[in-house]
Amino acid sequence: MDRGYEQVLAARARGPEQIAYAVDRETQSILSVLRLVPEDRRTVVRESLQPLAASLKRFGGDQSARASAVPSQPPDPQLAEAAKIVVKRKGIGTIPLDELAPGQREGYPSGAWASTPIIALYWCDGRRNLAEV
Repeated sequence: MDRGYEQVLAARARGPEQIAYAVDRETQSILSVLRLVPEDRRTVVRESLQPLAASLKRFGGDQSARASAVPSQPPDPQLAEAAKIVVKRKGIGTIPLDELAPGQREGYPSGAWASTPIIALYWCDGRRNLAEV
């Protein structure tokens, strides 16, 4: 359940639509356990999960209210430029940087273990722009 709240909080910076999307996805995630429950017990388990889903929905509503109450910041000019650049990786897989000592990586984490660079790399699919990545 903590993951659901974290996803909603992360979506708050991107606006009410993304908050609603995160709430919907995390609610689906909560209810996904029903497929593991025998059919004759699903109604009882679904009813026991409803308070969790309702709590997540209330939290999402609270975050939407907070997001709309915060004055919007001026757009980042670098983000506007990044939106014009479509990125596509040239190779398959990650960039592990294993051949470099940590001191030679100039602060970059190893692409073999750090999830953020791995996710960003896979988003470089030739369809997404740099701002999305």
